[in-house]
Amino acid sequence: MNTASHALLLLRSTFGDQRVWARRVRQAVGGGQLAALGWLYGGQSRYIPDFLTPYPAGQQEAFADELHQVATAPASRVGPELDLVVTGSVKAAMPGAPLPRPLLGLIERGERPLAGHAAAEFDLFWRTALAPYWPDVRAALDADITYRAHLIARHGLTTMLSTLHPHITWDGSDLYIASPFHCHVPRADGLVLIPTVFLTAPLMSVDPFPGPARRRPFLLYPARPPHRDPLPTTAPPSHALLGPARAALVLSKCMCQLTSR
Repeated sequence: MNTASHALLLLRSTFGDQRVWARRVRQAVGGGQLAALGWLYGGQSRYIPDFLTPYPAGQQEAFADELHQVATAPASRVGPELDLVVTGSVKAAMPGAPLPRPLLGLIERGERPLAGHAAAEFDLFWRTALAPYWPDVRAALDADITYRAHLIARHGLTTMLSTLHPHITWDGSDLYIASPFHCHVPRADGLVLIPTVFLTAPLMSVDPFPGPARRRPFLLYPARPPHRDPLPTTAPPSHALLGPARAALVLSKCMCQLTSR
């Protein structure tokens, strides 16, 4: 599901050399059958509702299960998140997106019908735009995760984080991401790192609604091209190193929650 969501971000901009993928995505959405996803991902709002990207339970989670999570998202989450899309946030420097007339009827039917409609559009988008290319996409994502795992085991978490992207900085206690938006996360119960083949710059996703149901923040980063370069050979300072068992634990908490869709 996350992979489909990342691909739809190409409706906003052609990221670097992703013109071929951007054309595929726009052709799929431009047919008129994906009006809701076209508005949510290609509109003026910079916020993507969190209910569209279910929390990744594991690499092997079935796409049908993720679609079910979208379709059955609670109204208590869907409603406020859609309101934020429309109104935006001055504090976060995010503009809102006027609701297009064709979607007014769908919105008026309530949160659950809209969530179900979004899930149906995701299914159609996946089958028409992504499924034929999924083996190659999955191979690239798996290769990146393997590389990051080896990097942690050999050189430590600090080295791995410092190689994600030039816009990402880790000072040993705080993680900084260069972004046009304003957000500060003082405390979080972990950070989910998700590689993507569709972005050339990192993108942070933070649940804007506090409370016990608040999700962990997501950090999307560009997957490393396969066979790009070998693992670094220089060793980091001893305080930056983690033992293999600790590295595996960090990896399971931070990285291996990548979804397969």
